[in-house]
Amino acid sequence: MNFAVGGQWPGDPSATTAFPQSLLVDYVRVYTPTTTPTTTVPPATTTTLPVTPVRSALSRIEAESFDAQSGVAKEATIDTGGGQNIGWIANGDSVTYRNVDFGSSGVSGVTARVASAAAAGVPGTAELHLDSSSGPIVGNLALSPTGGWQTWASKSATVTGAVGVHDLVVVFRSSQPADFTNLNWLSFTAPAPATTTTVPPTTVPTTTVPPTTTTALPTTTTTTSPTTTVPPARSRDAYSRIEAESFNTTAGTIRETTTDLGGGQDIGWIANGDNATYRRVNFGSSGATGVTARVASGAAAGVSGAIEFRLDSATGPKVGEFSIANTGGWQTWKSVPANVSGATGIHDLYVVARSGQPADFVNLNWMAFTRPSASSPAITVPATTVPTTVAPGTTTTVPPTTVPPTTGSFPFVFANNTGGRWSNSQIYVTVLGQSSPGQWSYLKADGSTAAINHLEATAPGHLTKNGRDYPNMSFRVDQAPSVRLASRMEGARMYLSLGSPLYIPVSADDKGWGGPNVNDPGDPNTDIYFDWYEFTYRDGVYAFGGNTTQVDQFGFPMTARIEQTSTGYDQTVGTTATRAEVYAKYAATVDPAFANLASTYRILAPRTSPAFHGSGPQANYLQSTIDQTWAYYTTHAFTLTRLGQTFTGKVVGTQLQFTKDGTGPYVLNKPSSADVFECSGALASGGMRPVELEMGAEFCAAFNRGVAINTADWYRPAAYYPAGPKNDFSAVFHTLGIGGRAYGFAYDDVADQSSVKILPNAKSPTRVTIGIGW
Repeated sequence: MNFAVGGQWPGDPSATTAFPQSLLVDYVRVYTPTTTPTTTVPPATTTTLPVTPVRSALSRIEAESFDAQSGVAKEATIDTGGGQNIGWIANGDSVTYRNVDFGSSGVSGVTARVASAAAAGVPGTAELHLDSSSGPIVGNLALSPTGGWQTWASKSATVTGAVGVHDLVVVFRSSQPADFTNLNWLSFTAPAPATTTTVPPTTVPTTTVPPTTTTALPTTTTTTSPTTTVPPARSRDAYSRIEAESFNTTAGTIRETTTDLGGGQDIGWIANGDNATYRRVNFGSSGATGVTARVASGAAAGVSGAIEFRLDSATGPKVGEFSIANTGGWQTWKSVPANVSGATGIHDLYVVARSGQPADFVNLNWMAFTRPSASSPAITVPATTVPTTVAPGTTTTVPPTTVPPTTGSFPFVFANNTGGRWSNSQIYVTVLGQSSPGQWSYLKADGSTAAINHLEATAPGHLTKNGRDYPNMSFRVDQAPSVRLASRMEGARMYLSLGSPLYIPVSADDKGWGGPNVNDPGDPNTDIYFDWYEFTYRDGVYAFGGNTTQVDQFGFPMTARIEQTSTGYDQTVGTTATRAEVYAKYAATVDPAFANLASTYRILAPRTSPAFHGSGPQANYLQSTIDQTWAYYTTHAFTLTRLGQTFTGKVVGTQLQFTKDGTGPYVLNKPSSADVFECSGALASGGMRPVELEMGAEFCAAFNRGVAINTADWYRPAAYYPAGPKNDFSAVFHTLGIGGRAYGFAYDDVADQSSVKILPNAKSPTRVTIGIGW
């Protein structure tokens, strides 16, 4: 995944700007490998289901391997062995495991791995039934708080009467309505073999059950009347990925194995009226503004539909919707965005399928909602004076040790290609990303991560510039020529800076950080050479993907090489030109309007420069070609065929009115020059429907590349960047980029021209080598 946060507060921040201010997410792009996975087409009917094989009761039964459930949901566990557990378990919920073989001699006991943060007074039991939820009870596990929803303990009970092959139904009981336990696994015990006719009592194994009376409960659950106060049921975060198969209830859908990135399951066989429910989804007080869903469809021509997002019932308020047609196959996955409004607080989320035809029309893998503000929250920053060059603090020396390799980890290797201009002791690395949902962390030289902490601004070894203190979240390449990244860091940005670390403020609530803003003369980073690499990765879930970028600026040449020995993957992006060669090429080829974007420390992209916005001297730079294109499609039919889909329409007034594969109509308003450089406004903004956003991305790319008036050139890279008004900044970096690839503007991935590279699987790369040039 790649995302870009709008780099400009209203009017641009300065030393007098009052904080906090809001940021806007300009775009979120989700990528899949270019290889197409094998397509599996669902059967025409769903009446024949595979027979569940017999499973041994004496082997561990993973809780998430249920064949049927009511009321529970899967989630990642931090218990020994990792994987998943089931949670959100309340009174009456149940899970079924089919064809469990207890053997001819039966079993004598069961051990369950459980966790609970329920308050005192909210205990419960897990009843073990045979063949149905009302069948014979063969065991009963007493459950009580363990100190946390991921604080795991083993609970045991005696089992009698379980012989032969049966469906095992675990029914959870509690006198309170609140969620009261998580379950990771079950393991049954075979009866001890009889060696004599008389077995002394002392030979019967005794199971020691961990005491529950000494369990330390979270202070937030302590009340004066613990037996009558029930904590609120847990909710699931709308802004973390919701796996489709983790539904609490469903009607008409079936789980199946997916070949999408990260593996796991999707839900399929979805037709008109089918739905899935996800209990207690927390949209927060500010609500969600959008949602992205991962879908696939092998539906026949003419079979399409929509997915609705409703609150609290299948007929409740509709807060979002997107349309879907054939994507190329039932396992050919596509990320589809939609706008969301009216979703605040905690609700049961109903995902409802609608279609005018009775046939199955879509598979769903996951969904993730979008917050109303940028992923880096606005922070309160005192005004600073105009910076002067101050030597950074050097009191902290990090020993060149490394974190022991763990599953899913891999090394980032730093290659100093500056030709001696900068020594390793002058190259600083600052990596910020989310190593757990909602928690921003930074990477240390030893490979460990630490949560961002504003108090580190006054800790030993902190940084100071212009009279202000900052946390020291950087390390030097001489301290760590390579650093091993753990198995998870999402939405990450790796800053490289030369001669100085970057000065990054952290918000007082430790929930956000402020990146450099080169349009603010008071920003302490304006006189520092820096550039960055963007990446995201979660072992076994998301394939590693990353890119060099010039969407906002160019600081100095960089390359990024991703290797994975097991698959033979070896791809490099970026530019190997020297900085002097880049500046010379830029000066020799760009239109004079772009010349002043180059300065000592960087070349700004037009989307970043005030000159191309508002009342700036180049604010209307592309307006003539926009006017010409809109006039052309007023008198000529607009037709674009790409990726097996056809858009047709015509400009009426200031709107392009069009259809997609015969559905619609849709509209796209005439953009301004600033809209094109930013890929925002008329081309991407709230209130636009998914198909309109698709068309906005296409026009953004076409205008930046100078080919908007001829759709035949939109997917023909050889035609890009002809003479005439276009994004000359982007053109330079495509000319210099390895393989002609660069990220020169926000939607440069249209027609696969960007520097994004993604592994074909969710396993770790062998290494990622970052080349720092000059």
